[in-house]
Amino acid sequence: MTDDKDLSADDRGYRRSISVQVSGGQFDLSNKYVKDLPILNFAKLDVDSLNQLVRFGRAIADGTIERWRDVDDLVLSALEV
Repeated sequence: MTDDKDLSADDRGYRRSISVQVSGGQFDLSNKYVKDLPILNFAKLDVDSLNQLVRFGRAIADGTIERWRDVDDLVLSALEV
């Protein structure tokens, strides 16, 4: 896992908003911290949409994503609400 010192201020803030660190650098993922996190329901996606999600992930990792709205739309369609 990346040390906090290697993260930007925004990334450090995001990590802290999800959980607190416990001993050994692990995060406390008890319901207290994660009960409101959105969870994707991959069963809601057809094969083409799932493959598109993978392509979006690769483009994000490569820094080549162009239309974030398309990513948002696909992810929102798979949220478990």
